[in-house]
Amino acid sequence: MEQSVLDKISQATNYNYFYDGWANGTLGSIADHSGKCIYRFHQAERDINGNLHALSNNDEDAPVVAVGIVAYWLHFRQNNNRLASLFGPDAKSIPQIFQDYTADRLRAYKKHHEQTPSCWRSDFERDFYTHHIIPSERRLIKQSEALFEYITPDDRQLVRDVMKEYILYLQNIRKKYMPDTPKPKSTKQPKPIRQVNIDKISPHLKRDFDKNTYLPILKTLLEEPQSDKELARVALLIYKSNYFLSNDYMTFSKWYQDYCNIVGCKYHASYEPNTLRKTINEELKQKYYFLQ
Repeated sequence: MEQSVLDKISQATNYNYFYDGWANGTLGSIADHSGKCIYRFHQAERDINGNLHALSNNDEDAPVVAVGIVAYWLHFRQNNNRLASLFGPDAKSIPQIFQDYTADRLRAYKKHHEQTPSCWRSDFERDFYTHHIIPSERRLIKQSEALFEYITPDDRQLVRDVMKEYILYLQNIRKKYMPDTPKPKSTKQPKPIRQVNIDKISPHLKRDFDKNTYLPILKTLLEEPQSDKELARVALLIYKSNYFLSNDYMTFSKWYQDYCNIVGCKYHASYEPNTLRKTINEELKQKYYFLQ
């Protein structure tokens, strides 16, 4: 097991803890100068006396590496490095981190919408949990994958676990705002549930794709009732994913044929990539965010 570098990340606002052992070999500090849960990597250099200095004092010159729940967790996680945690906040438990961060996001959402003329008839909490927070956090989680370049494989898995558990936490809250509705009785025989052999998709995805976390989710999504065209769109998302081993299939058509056999849908030769691409909306991209 490699030594964790997460404890080298500054927890106090506007405080640089310079370190030269980041996974990508860079020298610098990962810090949130703004105090707005936006962690950036501030590259550093040594002067002739061996002292460390940031190359630039302009935050805009430093790439963003963590935002959202990941950044909030970095601020409040238990840090065993006395210097990196110097002047930082007291540590919180994971449940408290999830609860406090979500409460902050909800307050910001309400403040943003409270001047809308129709706000008097809006249920802000319901809208927040059912429509806003999960897609928003998935985008921030995707952006926070920039942190992986700087940390060890074991650290990456820990951060992925935080990402995954927070989405599950939000999904659990969302259930409270989406009461079950009775389904009308039907005399029709239920359609057989498709069984997707996800193990046949796994070999076509690169090693850095988190298969333990996301393959079960992909299998569940693919087995949901949906049209052949909807499944064709997902085939294209997989084919165009950065995690797809493109050398396995030189054309989308060949991949799509094998994919149809795997997921149990009908192959349509007329479903060309250019045509499908135009029909892929943001909702579908967010649903399969882990492929991007």
